[in-house]
Amino acid sequence: MKGIKATVVMFMAIILFGFDNSEAKVIDTKQTDIQENMDIVERGKKIMAQSTPEKIKQFNNQKDNDYSFAQDSVVAGIKEKLPIVVDKFTMFDDISRNNNKLIYKYVMKGLPKEVILLKKNQQSVLNRIVTLYCGNDPNVKALKLLFPNGVSYNYYLANEKIMSFDLKPSDCDSK
Repeated sequence: MKGIKATVVMFMAIILFGFDNSEAKVIDTKQTDIQENMDIVERGKKIMAQSTPEKIKQFNNQKDNDYSFAQDSVVAGIKEKLPIVVDKFTMFDDISRNNNKLIYKYVMKGLPKEVILLKKNQQSVLNRIVTLYCGNDPNVKALKLLFPNGVSYNYYLANEKIMSFDLKPSDCDSK
């Protein structure tokens, strides 16, 4: 019986520790490298396919300071994530652009219009917007470069625009 146990233990040790799988790792690594190279080739093909004469002409006709493509990309990227509940009373509902300006639409609920329109409350909202817009966040700095005419924050209650705040990059110079 002890002989059988010893044989089983040795057999298990050979199974568990006796096989060198380093070659399998090399093969796996080679397969990963091959897959990555195939992915790069596929991306290259897609890029080449989109380089039509029409796209090349469109690219060449674009002015150096025309940020419309980048602006459209920013707006589309943010729109994908909307709507976003900001707090109990506010939802970030939509975003658009017009004339190098980024336009935010917020919907408000759960507060009377008169409370929202109190000077103190409007000033509080404006202070938060200015702090964010004029802060040091690198994403906001990039937005200021892409949207040189600034931003417009628009607040709606029951489909009526009740507040609007416009800021330009130059508004941050004095802050």
